[in-house]
Amino acid sequence: MLEHIKLPEQYKLGQEVIDEQHSQLFVILINMAKLIKNDDKKNDKQIEAEMNVLLTSLRNYTQNHFQYEERYMEKMKYPELEAHKTLHKAFVEKIFDIQKNALKQKKEKMIVLKEFASFLKEWLLNHILQEDRKYSQFEKNQIPQVKQEVKMKAQSPT
Repeated sequence: MLEHIKLPEQYKLGQEVIDEQHSQLFVILINMAKLIKNDDKKNDKQIEAEMNVLLTSLRNYTQNHFQYEERYMEKMKYPELEAHKTLHKAFVEKIFDIQKNALKQKKEKMIVLKEFASFLKEWLLNHILQEDRKYSQFEKNQIPQVKQEVKMKAQSPT
């Protein structure tokens, strides 16, 4: 079971399940930061093993989260769903590439981890604040429109 952190308000979208899932992605990022912080106590083999665990966890969790999020967007008929799916796919491929290729290079494993952690932090923050915020706003804008349509149908003579 994953740890729990309180998602900072600016990253909340107002959809409880998705906010909780985003919180868990931050937990994985925090665990990467902990591994980086304790790098002087471990050799490359230990770091690589722990990185593999973290990356596998991240890949599995993001795939599940992305599937949920995409179904959610599909239900609301979000017009930018395909573009959003493309961003998700590229992110999962990046994780897979790091796990498959970067860890096999002669490059020091801690350098690879630091570079990826930096990428993950930027991607996660920007993705939530920009891309996910778009569908959240789209949904919020749809609610008054749906209410108005229901009201108009209720008032129209049959």
